[in-house]
Formats: sequence, C-alpha cells, structure tokens
Amino acid sequence: MKISKEKLKQIIKEELALAELDNTTPSDDNSPEAAKSKSEFAKQFLELSKQVRGVSGLDANEMEMIMSHVVSLIKLAAGKSAAPILKQISDISNKKMGNTGDVQ
Repeated sequence: MKISKEKLKQIIKEELALAELDNTTPSDDNSPEAAKSKSEFAKQFLELSKQVRGVSGLDANEMEMIMSHVVSLIKLAAGKSAAPILKQISDISNKKMGNTGDVQ
C-alpha cells in the first residue's frame, strides 16, 4: 500500500474530524501516552507536528529522513503488525540516546 504525504495529511485531517465528533480531549502533559484509537493517535500526531516548528537545528535532510521513516512505518502497520520492528527501533534509539526505558 503506497501512501503519499498528501494522502497521509488527508487521513490525519479525517481522523481529527472524527475525533472532534467523539469529543475526546488529549492529555495536557508532555509525556507520551499510548493512543487508544486512531483518532487519538491523529491528535497526538498533529500536536507533535506543531511542536516540531519550535525545534531548532533540524535541516532539510533530517526532516526528509524523519518523514520517510514515519511514512514507511505507517505503510508497514497498514499491512501487518509493525510491533516487532517498532520494538527493535525503540531499543536501538534508546541505546543510542542513552535512554533506559522503553518508549511505548
């Protein structure tokens, strides 16, 4: 399944619209919590996109690589469970960044 950036944006917008209809509210703290629905995930994703605007030091190449990884992971998850690969990525990134806890 191929998802373009524009299609991904459209999907997120649709999920946000559904979430507004559900009248759910995201948590106000900055700790990452597991999304319990696609609507909640979309809201968290939108909030993350807003926070990225304030990050200094990201160059165009880094932004493209991050976007490419996110799109690839979403495509993977659409076809089958991405949990094993996400766990491996989490373990590697935690090790490289010196984090000791799992990101879930």
